[in-house]
Amino acid sequence: MKKSEEELLSKLREGAKTHHPTLVPHPFYKDKFQVSFFYVEDHIELMLHIQALLNICILAMDSSELVKRPSPETLELYVRQVLTLANRLLPQGETALLDDVNAFFRNEELRKHMDKT
Repeated sequence: MKKSEEELLSKLREGAKTHHPTLVPHPFYKDKFQVSFFYVEDHIELMLHIQALLNICILAMDSSELVKRPSPETLELYVRQVLTLANRLLPQGETALLDDVNAFFRNEELRKHMDKT
């Protein structure tokens, strides 16, 4: 094994110990994953997330579909809910390891054909 490969494996092993994965194997569905950092306080928060996603999508596509246009305060709440949801779904642990993997690819010139910029 090349020294660069050993260094990458060492960094990945260390990262596996210090960074929690965003996706973990699903306990019931074979070959499926679940998001480990997604959580809600209760059913009300879950419904707020879903309602916010639906209403933001409806507004983006055709606001005339809404029976009553939400107030600016309610729109801000929807946007905040969607941002919270997106933040909870973003990969956390894996993101830190991507820099190590990309550095390895560059050092090994595995992406040389892509570095035309």
